[in-house]
Amino acid sequence: VLEDFPMPSELKGLFVSIPEEKFRLDISSTEIREKLR
Repeated sequence: VLEDFPMPSELKGLFVSIPEEKFRLDISSTEIREKLR
């Protein structure tokens, strides 16, 4: 998580923490290949 990443305080305003549920998609490589057919 962003809060756990060591970073100078003057740079912290340049980043926004994104919750995992906003970008995570649990899908297997087999499912991906099947969808591409």
